[in-house]
Amino acid sequence: MLYRKIPRLIADHLRTQDPRILLVDGARQVGKAYIIRQRK
Repeated sequence: MLYRKIPRLIADHLRTQDPRILLVDGARQVGKAYIIRQRK
């Protein structure tokens, strides 16, 4: 399985009271939508 840093970064961002928006940017078909849906 691939190790990705993004789940931890998303979780850290959601725990903080930071009013900034988290932008998930990247190439096509690399799992951006999958990782966001998995966090619910």
